[in-house]
Amino acid sequence: MSFFRTGQVLAATLFLSTAGTAQATSIDAGTILSTFGTISLGDYTLSSHTAAPIYVGGNFSGSHAVQAPGNGEGTVAPGISGTVVVAGDISGTPTLNNSTVLAGTISGNINGGNNTVTTGASVPAAAVRTAMEDLSRDLAAMTDTGASYDFSDQNQLSLTSGAGLDGFAVLNLGSGVFLQNGTLKSFSNTAGTFIVNIGGSNITIGANFNQDDSNVIFNFYEATQITVNSTFGFGILAPWAELNLNGGGTDTFVVGSTINQRTEVRGTFTGDLPETPAVPLPAAGLLLIGGLGAMAAVSRRKKAA
Repeated sequence: MSFFRTGQVLAATLFLSTAGTAQATSIDAGTILSTFGTISLGDYTLSSHTAAPIYVGGNFSGSHAVQAPGNGEGTVAPGISGTVVVAGDISGTPTLNNSTVLAGTISGNINGGNNTVTTGASVPAAAVRTAMEDLSRDLAAMTDTGASYDFSDQNQLSLTSGAGLDGFAVLNLGSGVFLQNGTLKSFSNTAGTFIVNIGGSNITIGANFNQDDSNVIFNFYEATQITVNSTFGFGILAPWAELNLNGGGTDTFVVGSTINQRTEVRGTFTGDLPETPAVPLPAAGLLLIGGLGAMAAVSRRKKAA
């Protein structure tokens, strides 16, 4: 594993050891959703400027800028974090500045300056995928709390959470046909976290849902393909879907099995999630975290000397 800044080697070797370090034993879906904007569980293609941290469980290909506010970082688990975290390879010529990149390999070239780049990383991609799939199933099983909607007039779509229950409002819909056309004119969320469960395998979002709320999750628990052609201001959870983001952008997160991103993602999830069983972190992930802790300990000892 190597650590380097652009044009400057920081350290050559990382000894993997778990002695004397705190151990993370699970992947927390809430932490990932609240710190990454784009979460691609498999391969990812970036064809647009974007403005939130990126997690990729497969390979990253892209030639555009990633500018997370305040050079923010997403966290997979303690010791596994960065503005861009990629389990596989980074190809193309993405541009970052003053950012942290964690990747398996880099066959392309990262443009920009003052970036801290780590290669040879062991990112627990399978555990992250399991956590997101489990979350989608758990949300889909929640009981409808009586949220209301009116999709009869495409130009006057309305969606209201109602009071919800224990901080959560749930609306269960068998189809996403209402998302194809129209404009969301009336929206209200007073419950806290608002979960909209939508069935169907092939979803096209052409309606203008530009009333942003980063406490709202649209959970596409059956989708295998989703195409977004308009502004969509709510979180998209679609862990089994090929997700194509074509226009409008979003101020909150997106999760897909694979993602082709041609528009901007600008935010993360800010709500709460119901308690779900944690996904154990695999041994390789524990070794990585232990190794990072060991390296930090060596650094502290050198300073003390």
